[in-house]
Amino acid sequence: MEGTNARPRIMVVDGHDDERRTTTRMLRVRGATVFEASTIEGALSESIDGVDGWIVDHKLPNGRGTNLLHILRTEGSAAPALLVTNDGSISLAGLAAAFGATFHGKPLLPEVVDALIHDAERAIPVGRRLNADLRLTEREREVVAQRADGICRAGIAGALNITEDAVKSRVRGILKKANMAGYACDTLDDLLLDAHRRRDAS
Repeated sequence: MEGTNARPRIMVVDGHDDERRTTTRMLRVRGATVFEASTIEGALSESIDGVDGWIVDHKLPNGRGTNLLHILRTEGSAAPALLVTNDGSISLAGLAAAFGATFHGKPLLPEVVDALIHDAERAIPVGRRLNADLRLTEREREVVAQRADGICRAGIAGALNITEDAVKSRVRGILKKANMAGYACDTLDDLLLDAHRRRDAS
């Protein structure tokens, strides 16, 4: 498994402060970046696109965890998610699966947390992985994003209002950083392919 410096970003949504803090500690000691919320509104105050994994309590102060999962899926998030509860008398496996989540009782077992982190790492966008691994400048990130969308050099120059020579210079800088970081690439397309390969192998 090839590593990346990009940490998975996981949102823990739980109205029970002690239980939320316990889950947060488990995630942080495993290297995840953790966001916390106690309500659906609090969870949605963060950018959904910036969250790689979710842990959602079934019983929230202002609704059900499935309400939040429904919103996430409707908004287009495919990030892995756990629906959790400390009520041992119910099983929500079927309901969780309907929203692309898995159901677990609390407290969460370490192997369940490990599995979520692994799935969240695979969900990290390639551009963010490259930015973390290569420490790209803002302009370099823009060039990578444009090329990832299939834009040619002239198109990138036009979109960013710079010359094609400036694009070439940025690409050379990106590839130099990539080679120093151990990526196998001679072109920007090679770099993107290698980044995808690393993600799929994780």
